[in-house]
Amino acid sequence: MGSTTNKLLLAAGASLFSVTAAMAQDASPISTAEPVAEVEAVTVTAQRRSERLIDVPVSVSVSTGAQLEAAGITNSTDIKLVTPGLNLTQQGSFVQPTIRGVGTSVVGPGADGNVALYIDGVYQAVQAAAMFELNDISAIEVLKGPQGSLFGRNATGGAMVVTTLAPSFNFSGRVSGSYASFNDVTLTGYVTGPLTDTLAASLSVVSHTNDGYTRNVVTGTKLSRLDALAVRGKILWEPTEDLTFTLTGSYVDHQDNSAFVYRADPYNFQFPNSLAASFSASDRKVAMDFDPSSSLKGSSVSLNAVYAPDWGTITSVTSYSSLEQPFYTDTDGTEFPIQVVKSDQEQTTFYQELTFASNSNQFLSWIVGATYYDDSAYSPGTIFVNNAVAAVLLPSVDTQAYAVYAEGTINATERLHFVLGGRYSHEKKEAFGRFGGPAGPALLNNDESWSSFTPRASARYELTDQSSVYATYSEGFKSGLFNATSLDNVPVKPEKIKSFEVGYKYSGGGLLFTGAAYYYDYTDIQVNAIDQSRGALVTVTNAGNAEIYGADFDISTSLTDNLDVRAGASWVHGVYTEFEGAIIYVPQPDGTGFTQVTADASGATIVKTPEYTAYATLMYNRPLAVGEMNASLTVSYNDGWFWDPSNAAKQDAFTQINAKVSWSPTEAFTVSVFGENITDEEIEIFRRQGVRGDTVAYGKPRMVGIELGYAF
Repeated sequence: MGSTTNKLLLAAGASLFSVTAAMAQDASPISTAEPVAEVEAVTVTAQRRSERLIDVPVSVSVSTGAQLEAAGITNSTDIKLVTPGLNLTQQGSFVQPTIRGVGTSVVGPGADGNVALYIDGVYQAVQAAAMFELNDISAIEVLKGPQGSLFGRNATGGAMVVTTLAPSFNFSGRVSGSYASFNDVTLTGYVTGPLTDTLAASLSVVSHTNDGYTRNVVTGTKLSRLDALAVRGKILWEPTEDLTFTLTGSYVDHQDNSAFVYRADPYNFQFPNSLAASFSASDRKVAMDFDPSSSLKGSSVSLNAVYAPDWGTITSVTSYSSLEQPFYTDTDGTEFPIQVVKSDQEQTTFYQELTFASNSNQFLSWIVGATYYDDSAYSPGTIFVNNAVAAVLLPSVDTQAYAVYAEGTINATERLHFVLGGRYSHEKKEAFGRFGGPAGPALLNNDESWSSFTPRASARYELTDQSSVYATYSEGFKSGLFNATSLDNVPVKPEKIKSFEVGYKYSGGGLLFTGAAYYYDYTDIQVNAIDQSRGALVTVTNAGNAEIYGADFDISTSLTDNLDVRAGASWVHGVYTEFEGAIIYVPQPDGTGFTQVTADASGATIVKTPEYTAYATLMYNRPLAVGEMNASLTVSYNDGWFWDPSNAAKQDAFTQINAKVSWSPTEAFTVSVFGENITDEEIEIFRRQGVRGDTVAYGKPRMVGIELGYAF
């Protein structure tokens, strides 16, 4: 415990360096313009009830829809630009968040992420659900660290809580359209209003298309294309003052092959006969023998019921979703038909949650709840080698999970508060898979169950009415799984994490500051790799253990009556303390490729974990002779990360800059010009290692455009 305490104090020093400046604001008040009031009124639902951010003993980064728009954030994968400690990467249509070094590279049927995603209270287990366009967003909260009690299922890294706009009884709406580089066209619309005295409805639509920013020199076509359509409709019924029902239906059709558009890494690719090896990232060219595809099509329906009399709140969330994720990829990334993978994953999910929360203005406030989750995933896949079928795999995984949880807050004095909670989780997975087609042998036929209790305990002390300090201990549990894509009968053990966190929060005089330092003990980490000894199939194992500690902070304030700033930074130190069976690639002496070997990666930096990230967004508003002007500038720094446990493949450091200038001649009409990734940084969204070297898929280059908007 002594070592843990020392590292936690070391991290705390880095975070609390900024506290002195925060507290000094009391002696030197700054502008109290309108945006400041918004800063001080920040509320979150990190503890399943609406509370002031400074009263929550959890590290939370929160952004409103307006703030994301001002920062040039138009889709979920860019939220990392304004969230310290958050990194997001892709595998095809799968989006994989990593928070403070805790994330996953595992995909396949029944393989869940480490960061729980909730949209309007509905748990989204499918990793592809984290890819969405931002249109009707009210707020996005990123909860950092294991959420053991309240958001416990597969939340070892944290949780992303997305709230969309609720229907209104006042008729309003907005439409917008933009045109940018690569024939990028975005059309959005949102309308809401009353149907009767007790019924209101809303409809949100977004269409986003472009021609792509990469050319395949073999087929002559453009790749890295996007064709997305998302629709969300809501009906709100308020039969009484205490009772509300919200029925939500959504549909998404998202086709984006950018994460499968591989370029050979010229510094780590040994295939001299391939044209693919001659291109650099800046060439925006690839040589693939066909055009890969990746799509996500799905629909969902949910019903949220809330009964809130004077003595508490009862909430029920019921949802059903169906999702298809077909993809077709040239895994070798060259013009030769060496290896091709085709898959058509299908997934259906039912989710039910029931919670009962007391009022919070008592000596003891509490919340109890229960969840049930039922998921069926089927992922048929075919592997082609040199244009011939090498393997046909038909795996499926059925998951049933339930949990019960409770958490109580004791208000010991007006300033001293204690939180104690826990969650009991039970998971059962049944896996089945045939090799060679429907009549082939059933190589995978097994089931396994796992159970875990994850506690949480916090102490919070209010230094003043505007500031508090806290200390929190929490644990997280990520379900075990089956290596279904390789038809492996042996289950993979669950992940577990123990977290210690201390933090400080301040809100006053137009300033909002939150800072935290933490230490994690992370065990039985689930990792995947391409195992050439088993026919290039994906294998999943428990990597061993890791140690993570660090610090991060967020700050919001108004520098003048016209100039606001939001900023934040993160430092993460994460290493594997035990990882003896890591799969790595070493160059062959004759320069014709790489050999896959196993090695001890203990002491290596955890994958997908930048040591330093930081951002700042400046928002400027100025009245003009006609209308007003709004301008924003976001600068986001990331010092890079390793893709593999041997730390051989690295994304270099980068600084991404977004900017937007808008003129509103009237309250209803706005015209804007914007730029994204203005410095044209080469940012990897996926990297794949193989026996010929590394192939890389890159994100969007520089984009500039114009947007017109009308609100009514």
